[in-house]
Amino acid sequence: MPKPLTLILAALVALAPGLAMARAVPASAPACTSPAQSLDEKGFVRIGGIDQWVTIKGDRCDNPVILFLHGGPGNPLSPFADAIYGAWTRDFTLVQWDQRGSGMTHGLSPPAETDGLTVAGMTTDGIAVATYLVQHLGARKVILMGSSWGSILGVNMARTRPDLFHAYVGTSQIVSYRDNQATTYARLLDLARAAGDQETAGRLEALGPPPWANPRAFGVVRRAVRKYEALKTDPFPRPGGRRPVTTRHPRPSPTMRRARTTPSCSSSASRGTECSRASSWPLLARGSRRRCSCCGAPRTC
Repeated sequence: MPKPLTLILAALVALAPGLAMARAVPASAPACTSPAQSLDEKGFVRIGGIDQWVTIKGDRCDNPVILFLHGGPGNPLSPFADAIYGAWTRDFTLVQWDQRGSGMTHGLSPPAETDGLTVAGMTTDGIAVATYLVQHLGARKVILMGSSWGSILGVNMARTRPDLFHAYVGTSQIVSYRDNQATTYARLLDLARAAGDQETAGRLEALGPPPWANPRAFGVVRRAVRKYEALKTDPFPRPGGRRPVTTRHPRPSPTMRRARTTPSCSSSASRGTECSRASSWPLLARGSRRRCSCCGAPRTC
């Protein structure tokens, strides 16, 4: 189901300070030695007790820094960043972060069976990433940009630590996740019935309206959304066929560890996406903690 891009700018975040503190991040010497220096870094940073994948790219060190918060949960933007935002590097330093349980972070540090993914925990991770960027890039503050699930995370981060951010920008901003689920389900069912798409309509009818107890229900709905989105939207850029989703770290950084690029990383990242969705979507719908019970990817790649 196509959805117009909704841009919500919360100008110069002037929100009440929160009480939560960021998890410790390693001290980092500034990466920039001159304003005209370019940046192109890819690697793992120690965040919240695990190694998490961060990429940093920009033409000049004195450009504003944007920290992107991807959607999903579990849909990292890092493999597609150059295709979507490549032109932005002239004016901004762009930072992509594969969140806990997602992408390259999941490939190296998948959550244990007993670990839980919560909005509070992800918010704390995000604040730690922003703190790292301020230290590593010598920036006073960063711009926070969240999309879909990332907009939920972004609002929580901005409310908790407004002192870290120049501004918050939300795209596909989620205001009420429960209302969004119910509206999406009803609209999809109407579209499928009108198109005579008995297969999709049958699957949706078998689920029934939300809320759903089975985390796999979210995958059924998402596949239907993508099917009808594809009828009226441009195809999403691909990171290059079946090639691995990462490249080597072009310039070593003391606090960013290089990734070993192997084909298994791609399949591991895919399992991370499914795990994050199964764990986090019911959490958002019900506001309760849910354990991640499908994280079977290798711990290294």
